[in-house]
Amino acid sequence: MLNIKERIDEYKKTIIESNFDKYEDWNMKSNKLIGTLYIKQKLDYGFHIYYIHEPSDSNPLAGKNGTVSEMFYDLRNKVYWVKRNLKEVKFSVRNVDSIFPKDSKKIVLIFDKLSTPNNKGLYDAALKFLGAMGNEQTEMFGRFFHRLITEHSYFEILYKAKIEIK
Repeated sequence: MLNIKERIDEYKKTIIESNFDKYEDWNMKSNKLIGTLYIKQKLDYGFHIYYIHEPSDSNPLAGKNGTVSEMFYDLRNKVYWVKRNLKEVKFSVRNVDSIFPKDSKKIVLIFDKLSTPNNKGLYDAALKFLGAMGNEQTEMFGRFFHRLITEHSYFEILYKAKIEIK
């Protein structure tokens, strides 16, 4: 019987050896790999992804052994969850945010990877509308994904109907 660390290592290995489309997240200053996003499935209304953080002494999200996060996001059926190291964690802004890069240039690349021809531009428009509302100064990736599915799922329908939301 495998212990939890061995199970997580096997899980990471299976993901890494998959044929999933991937995006490597590099720290441009240090030229170090931060982590890799693996796209298991992308739909017109969501996605199923994994993010494997590289081990790090300085990044608490990665930890000394690295972590693997999994996120399932289905706007149409309002089904969503996040797992970290095989355990489900709360679907919160912080937990969603920990999966995605913080750099706005990288976010554009991620949106391209997660999009289908039928939802092209949805995530970018939703980020602009939901990423920072009211007195919030900074658009946050995790905050927009959290709001899109938990409070503003109608945004997808309006966007696809080509109704502009400001």
